[in-house]
Amino acid sequence: MATIPDVNALGASPAPRPNNQVARYDNPFTHMEHVPGQAMEDSGRAIVRQGAHFQEFGEQIQAEQAKVDAMRAEDAFNQLRNKQMELAIGDQGFSKLHGVNALQKDLIKDYGGKFDLAQQAVADSLGNDQQKQMFARRAAVARTQYTHDMLSHVAKETENAKDNTFKGTVDVEREAATAN
Repeated sequence: MATIPDVNALGASPAPRPNNQVARYDNPFTHMEHVPGQAMEDSGRAIVRQGAHFQEFGEQIQAEQAKVDAMRAEDAFNQLRNKQMELAIGDQGFSKLHGVNALQKDLIKDYGGKFDLAQQAVADSLGNDQQKQMFARRAAVARTQYTHDMLSHVAKETENAKDNTFKGTVDVEREAATAN
Protein backbone atom coordinates (compact mmCIF):
# COMPACT_ATOMS: atom_id res chain seq x y z
CA MET A 1 0.00 0.00 0.00
CA ALA A 2 1.15 3.50 -0.67
CA THR A 3 2.50 5.66 2.14
CA ILE A 4 2.24 9.38 2.38
CA PRO A 5 5.58 11.05 3.03
CA ASP A 6 5.96 12.94 6.26
CA VAL A 7 7.58 16.31 6.91
CA ASN A 8 11.06 14.86 7.12
CA ALA A 9 10.88 13.54 3.60
CA LEU A 10 10.30 16.96 2.01
CA GLY A 11 12.91 17.72 -0.62
CA ALA A 12 14.22 14.19 -0.58
CA SER A 13 13.84 12.13 -3.72
CA PRO A 14 11.47 9.24 -3.40
CA ALA A 15 12.92 5.82 -2.93
CA PRO A 16 12.91 3.74 -6.08
CA ARG A 17 10.39 1.01 -6.14
CA PRO A 18 10.26 -1.91 -8.48
CA ASN A 19 7.56 -1.61 -11.13
CA ASN A 20 5.61 -4.76 -11.75
CA GLN A 21 4.05 -3.42 -14.98
CA VAL A 22 5.17 -3.90 -18.59
CA ALA A 23 7.03 -0.87 -19.91
CA ARG A 24 4.93 1.31 -22.13
CA TYR A 25 5.97 1.65 -25.81
CA ASP A 26 4.91 4.74 -27.66
CA ASN A 27 4.78 3.94 -31.39
CA PRO A 28 6.00 7.07 -33.21
CA PHE A 29 3.84 6.12 -36.18
CA THR A 30 0.53 5.75 -34.34
CA HIS A 31 -0.67 9.12 -35.56
CA MET A 32 0.44 8.21 -39.12
CA GLU A 33 -1.51 5.00 -39.60
CA HIS A 34 -3.02 6.30 -42.83
CA VAL A 35 0.33 7.48 -44.27
CA PRO A 36 1.44 4.23 -45.98
CA GLY A 37 -1.95 3.96 -47.69
CA GLN A 38 -1.92 7.65 -48.56
CA ALA A 39 1.61 7.35 -49.93
CA MET A 40 0.57 4.42 -52.10
CA GLU A 41 -2.49 6.32 -53.28
CA ASP A 42 -0.37 9.36 -54.11
CA SER A 43 2.11 7.13 -55.94
CA GLY A 44 -0.73 5.55 -57.89
CA ARG A 45 -2.08 8.95 -58.88
CA ALA A 46 1.40 10.01 -59.98
CA ILE A 47 1.72 6.85 -62.09
CA VAL A 48 -1.68 7.50 -63.68
CA ARG A 49 -0.67 11.09 -64.49
CA GLN A 50 2.61 9.87 -65.95
CA GLY A 51 0.74 7.26 -67.97
CA ALA A 52 -1.57 9.95 -69.33
CA HIS A 53 1.49 11.98 -70.37
CA PHE A 54 3.00 8.94 -72.08
CA GLN A 55 -0.29 8.25 -73.84
CA GLU A 56 -0.50 11.87 -75.03
CA PHE A 57 3.11 11.70 -76.18
CA GLY A 58 2.42 8.44 -78.00
CA GLU A 59 -0.61 9.99 -79.71
CA GLN A 60 1.51 12.95 -80.79
CA ILE A 61 4.12 10.60 -82.21
CA GLN A 62 1.41 8.69 -84.09
CA ALA A 63 -0.06 11.92 -85.44
CA GLU A 64 3.34 13.09 -86.63
CA GLN A 65 4.06 9.69 -88.17
CA ALA A 66 0.71 9.84 -89.98
CA LYS A 67 1.68 13.25 -91.37
CA VAL A 68 5.05 11.92 -92.51
CA ASP A 69 3.41 8.87 -94.07
CA ALA A 70 0.86 11.02 -95.92
CA MET A 71 3.58 13.37 -97.15
CA ARG A 72 5.77 10.49 -98.38
CA ALA A 73 2.81 8.81 -100.10
CA GLU A 74 1.86 12.08 -101.78
CA ASP A 75 5.45 12.63 -102.92
CA ALA A 76 5.51 9.10 -104.33
CA PHE A 77 2.23 9.76 -106.11
CA ASN A 78 3.72 12.92 -107.65
CA GLN A 79 6.64 10.84 -108.92
CA LEU A 80 4.22 8.36 -110.45
CA ARG A 81 2.17 11.13 -112.06
CA ASN A 82 5.36 12.54 -113.62
CA LYS A 83 6.15 9.11 -115.04
CA GLN A 84 2.51 8.79 -116.21
CA MET A 85 2.79 12.08 -118.12
CA GLU A 86 6.13 11.03 -119.59
CA LEU A 87 4.60 7.74 -120.79
CA ALA A 88 1.58 9.55 -122.22
CA ILE A 89 2.90 12.78 -123.74
CA GLY A 90 6.69 12.51 -123.52
CA ASP A 91 8.96 12.08 -126.53
CA GLN A 92 8.33 8.32 -126.51
CA GLY A 93 4.79 8.62 -125.16
CA PHE A 94 1.85 6.75 -126.63
CA SER A 95 0.21 10.01 -127.74
CA LYS A 96 3.05 10.41 -130.26
CA LEU A 97 1.83 7.31 -132.11
CA HIS A 98 -0.74 8.20 -134.77
CA GLY A 99 -2.95 6.42 -137.24
CA VAL A 100 -2.02 2.86 -138.07
CA ASN A 101 1.16 3.15 -135.97
CA ALA A 102 -0.98 3.48 -132.84
CA LEU A 103 -2.93 0.39 -133.86
CA GLN A 104 -0.08 -1.89 -134.91
CA LYS A 105 1.46 -2.11 -131.47
CA ASP A 106 -0.26 -3.65 -128.49
CA LEU A 107 -0.28 -0.19 -127.00
CA ILE A 108 -2.41 -1.00 -123.93
CA LYS A 109 -0.22 -3.94 -122.95
CA ASP A 110 3.13 -2.28 -123.68
CA TYR A 111 2.47 1.11 -122.12
CA GLY A 112 0.36 -0.38 -119.33
CA GLY A 113 3.31 -2.60 -118.41
CA LYS A 114 5.63 0.41 -118.37
CA PHE A 115 3.26 2.19 -116.01
CA ASP A 116 3.05 -0.86 -113.73
CA LEU A 117 6.85 -1.10 -113.56
CA ALA A 118 7.10 2.59 -112.68
CA GLN A 119 4.42 2.18 -110.01
CA GLN A 120 6.24 -0.77 -108.45
CA ALA A 121 9.57 1.08 -108.46
CA VAL A 122 8.03 4.05 -106.67
CA ALA A 123 6.22 1.80 -104.15
CA ASP A 124 9.49 -0.02 -103.38
CA SER A 125 11.09 3.31 -102.45
CA LEU A 126 8.59 3.91 -99.62
CA GLY A 127 9.59 3.31 -96.01
CA ASN A 128 6.69 1.41 -94.42
CA ASP A 129 3.46 -0.45 -95.10
CA GLN A 130 1.25 2.53 -94.21
CA GLN A 131 2.98 4.68 -96.84
CA LYS A 132 2.69 1.89 -99.38
CA GLN A 133 -1.03 1.43 -98.69
CA MET A 134 -1.73 5.14 -99.01
CA PHE A 135 0.28 5.26 -102.23
CA ALA A 136 -1.45 2.16 -103.62
CA ARG A 137 -4.87 3.78 -103.18
CA ARG A 138 -3.74 6.89 -105.04
CA ALA A 139 -1.86 4.88 -107.68
CA ALA A 140 -4.99 2.84 -108.46
CA VAL A 141 -6.77 6.06 -109.41
CA ALA A 142 -3.82 7.14 -111.56
CA ARG A 143 -3.75 3.72 -113.26
CA THR A 144 -7.45 4.05 -114.09
CA GLN A 145 -6.91 7.52 -115.54
CA TYR A 146 -3.88 6.32 -117.48
CA THR A 147 -5.79 3.37 -118.93
CA HIS A 148 -8.64 5.70 -119.88
CA ASP A 149 -6.18 8.01 -121.63
CA MET A 150 -4.68 5.10 -123.57
CA LEU A 151 -8.11 3.77 -124.59
CA SER A 152 -9.24 7.24 -125.65
CA HIS A 153 -6.10 7.66 -127.74
CA VAL A 154 -6.54 4.25 -129.39
CA ALA A 155 -10.23 4.99 -130.09
CA LYS A 156 -9.37 8.37 -131.62
CA GLU A 157 -6.59 6.89 -133.72
CA THR A 158 -8.85 4.03 -134.79
CA GLU A 159 -11.37 6.58 -136.08
CA ASN A 160 -8.58 8.48 -137.85
CA ALA A 161 -7.26 5.25 -139.37
CA LYS A 162 -10.78 4.30 -140.55
CA ASP A 163 -11.24 7.73 -142.13
CA ASN A 164 -7.84 7.57 -143.82
CA THR A 165 -8.47 4.02 -145.00
CA PHE A 166 -11.85 5.02 -146.42
CA LYS A 167 -10.35 8.05 -148.15
CA GLY A 168 -7.57 5.87 -149.50
CA THR A 169 -10.11 3.33 -150.78
CA VAL A 170 -12.14 6.06 -152.47
CA ASP A 171 -9.01 7.53 -154.06
CA VAL A 172 -7.84 4.14 -155.32
CA GLU A 173 -11.26 3.30 -156.75
CA ARG A 174 -11.52 6.73 -158.38
CA GLU A 175 -8.15 6.26 -160.05
CA ALA A 176 -9.13 2.76 -161.11
CA ALA A 177 -12.39 4.08 -162.58
CA THR A 178 -10.66 6.89 -164.48
CA ALA A 179 -7.99 4.52 -165.74
CA ASN A 180 -10.53 2.29 -167.53
